[in-house]
Amino acid sequence: MTADGAAYHPILSFRGKAGQSVVLKVRRTEGAEPETVVVTPEEARPDDAFLEAMRASVKNHRKEWCKDRLHPHLVLCRPPISGAPRG
Repeated sequence: MTADGAAYHPILSFRGKAGQSVVLKVRRTEGAEPETVVVTPEEARPDDAFLEAMRASVKNHRKEWCKDRLHPHLVLCRPPISGAPRG
């Protein structure tokens, strides 16, 4: 695998290239011809991305729990799991 013609590295191949196209050459199976994939990396702060993913997960989980209940505005629509922390 290469990134912009150089050996691929999961971090260094994208460092300083946020918002710019990076051309990857990948093989989907061993021995196959390389395919070209163009990606545009984004600058991200891992801690912020993790927090946002958790918030989205909780939001979706609440919808899943509450969507068929009489009072969908309630946060907890199912009985709490035994031993789970309360808060």
